[in-house]
Amino acid sequence: MRSLIPLCAAFLAGTAPLGAQGALPPGPMRQLDWLVGEWQGAGTMTRGPGQQVEGSIVERATSHAGGYALTLSGLGKAAVPGGDSVVVHDAFAMLWHDADSGRFRLKTFRANGHTVDADIEVGERRIVWGFPEPRAGQIRFTVALTPEGRWHEIGEFSRDGATWTKFFEMTLRRVEQEANAAH
Repeated sequence: MRSLIPLCAAFLAGTAPLGAQGALPPGPMRQLDWLVGEWQGAGTMTRGPGQQVEGSIVERATSHAGGYALTLSGLGKAAVPGGDSVVVHDAFAMLWHDADSGRFRLKTFRANGHTVDADIEVGERRIVWGFPEPRAGQIRFTVALTPEGRWHEIGEFSRDGATWTKFFEMTLRRVEQEANAAH
């Protein structure tokens, strides 16, 4: 019994700051509020010289931890000859603002089983993130909210860091906005 008292005291001391925090404002994460929701649309991906694939895409951005973190998941499918569809885009990421470093952080999970800790810049209704890719050089994605309220994203690669080639583009509409406009 005596050994439980220090353990309980340590537990309570460690949780006191959590209760004292209350509902703190998400601060820098407010810049990403526009992403939250479900989005649908179409995109194109270049898979090699002359191999462009078109498909439908659904992206979901969900706020977590009182607005301090976002999860992003995307699924894109393209029709293949014969009428079936195949997955051509399968993405999952966590995005948060690291209070210790004062920076935004992004961790992506790739369909090949690898993860990427990406560099990210957050601006007014815009994010740019990227990472080194051994086969392509540098990869970057730019996501922006258009004046029409659409999610527009392009993916580019650069072998020299100066000349960029687009390999991916999608434009999505927020599903909730469409449903609300119908009522």
